Amino acid sequence: MIDIKKFYSLMMKNRGKVDRGSLIGITSFGLLLKKVELDSPVCYNEKFSLPFLKLLYGEAVTADDLVDYASGIEKEYNLPPTSLSEVLRQMLARVVDDSCIRDIIEALSSIAINSISDLTETFRSVLFALVKDDRSIGQYYCGNAYVSKLENEIMNINPGESVFDGYCGYGETLSRIAKKDVSFYLQDIDRYAVLVATINMIINGANRIHVSCGDTNAGVNDKFDCIISEPPLASHYEADYVKEMTGDLEFSSSRTLFVERTVSLLNDNGRAVILVPASTLFETGMTQKLRRKLYELGWIEAVVGLPQGVLAPYAPGVITALLVVNKTKKEKPFVMIDSTDLWKKIPGVPNKVIEDASIKKMHQLICGKIEEDGLSKIVSFSDDSDFNFTPSYYVNPYEVNSVSVLDVNELLKKDEQLFGELEKVCSQLDEIRNHRMLK
Repeated sequence: MIDIKKFYSLMMKNRGKVDRGSLIGITSFGLLLKKVELDSPVCYNEKFSLPFLKLLYGEAVTADDLVDYASGIEKEYNLPPTSLSEVLRQMLARVVDDSCIRDIIEALSSIAINSISDLTETFRSVLFALVKDDRSIGQYYCGNAYVSKLENEIMNINPGESVFDGYCGYGETLSRIAKKDVSFYLQDIDRYAVLVATINMIINGANRIHVSCGDTNAGVNDKFDCIISEPPLASHYEADYVKEMTGDLEFSSSRTLFVERTVSLLNDNGRAVILVPASTLFETGMTQKLRRKLYELGWIEAVVGLPQGVLAPYAPGVITALLVVNKTKKEKPFVMIDSTDLWKKIPGVPNKVIEDASIKKMHQLICGKIEEDGLSKIVSFSDDSDFNFTPSYYVNPYEVNSVSVLDVNELLKKDEQLFGELEKVCSQLDEIRNHRMLK
């Protein structure tokens, strides 16, 4: 287990000297320098190792020197030109003074990193430590490794396939399968997030990485074999923007945009897993029309309901689900899985966790189209259906249907009664106060 307590205390010295995004980016680059040191490729220069930089940065080594070294790393690891160096230059320019950079390097040097496995564990621990107190930054970070494991297990990506994450954030999801013999494509609208995601993939052993900064809703024309998508859960766009982004299914609204866009980027045999808010499963209007169309095409392979708390601490109250799409599938019935009871809360851990055996079991239920009491159900819909994709509605119908829904008029009547009683109490208190004043 990597101990980063000393690291965290040293890092907190820099609050106010550098914004959190730049702090995370520069720290990630520092760990990339350790990766280069461990790999010892042609571009390696000991002058840029952490022990030397701790002493030399700001004197014998300048910001420009570090940016030039980043350019050499780009070539060594077959990255697009300026994908690291130019963003690093921008980050370094936002730092108040050189002592801040030396503090970051000293903090990283305090961690014992002797192998690649140490480095990958350190990277995840450091990243979590830097984002855990900031929800605005947390949107770029999938804090639940078990959700990522589940997504990757469901995808079952094969060698040689192309894999795309268009809302990659810090790259946590794909970094967990970085050693697979596939081509990775990552994109995000935030350039600092893209830098961290690139470093994350390199540290975790990816060989074929294609990274870009841009709006996935607009600027991607390629098609992919597999897409793992964790788009923003609560975004709203103007109607004119949504119209321009219309996907192949043409039901565009803010509510459907991310699902439409993901499906439109799949090739003819492609498949995807999309993290969606629970409302996507039952809302009416355009969202319902989209669900119906996907069902009629036979592309829905499964819907996996997730419990509240899996995205804590960044979205602790949000209930989500995984929408699994497979364009090679043509039959309409699909698997609904309510995984709520498989997730557990462990003291000291911010989000819920799930055992690897349960993850594998869910994958088997999907592949085998298997029904299991209290866990999975094969569902189909008639033409006059509302196409409700909420798993618990079918898997545990008794629990759902046993909820008592009171009539609105009854609630208003009760509210009026309580208000009348409150007025009586207030009147009695006024009488008591007046009586005391007369005495």
